[in-house]
Amino acid sequence: MASNVAGAAAPLAIGAAFAAMAFAGGHLNPATSLAALMLGRLGRFALPAHVLAQIVAAVAGALVAVFLLGCSDAPEISARSNEPICALVAEFFGTFALVWAILNAWATPSQSTSYALIGGLAWLAAHAALGGLSGGAFNPAIAVGMATAGMAAWGDLWIYFFGELLGAAAAATIFQMLEKR
Repeated sequence: MASNVAGAAAPLAIGAAFAAMAFAGGHLNPATSLAALMLGRLGRFALPAHVLAQIVAAVAGALVAVFLLGCSDAPEISARSNEPICALVAEFFGTFALVWAILNAWATPSQSTSYALIGGLAWLAAHAALGGLSGGAFNPAIAVGMATAGMAAWGDLWIYFFGELLGAAAAATIFQMLEKR
């Protein structure tokens, strides 16, 4: 039986997500952005944009979390449940986070060699937070392996493929938009 989204693993998921995103070079919180400004690591004109982006991301994340928490009412939730949209959304956001962290690590010279650790932390966070909704593949090859092992239905592979490939494409698109500013 799958547990509620994150549940007792919430602190682990939050810590792993923070570690992955911090390794990847992101300011995640207006307080750390203010500290970065005070230390000369963030320009004063960039601070409002950072804070606004952080607040918008927090609201968007809360709305997605509320949706996904509504998916956890079934006694066992996986891609095989009668809630495939929940599994698709979970795979989308889990893969987005994983790819986002890895892209940022690759683009940051000081972190480029630690992308495996960063990716592993992002996967751990995504799986702890979302794996109960979808099985937590966040990788089309793993999804095929799950189906081969009987852990997912072959007919549900579309959920994994669409969710994961769209999540990766969204992460890459947003990454490219931000890198070109």
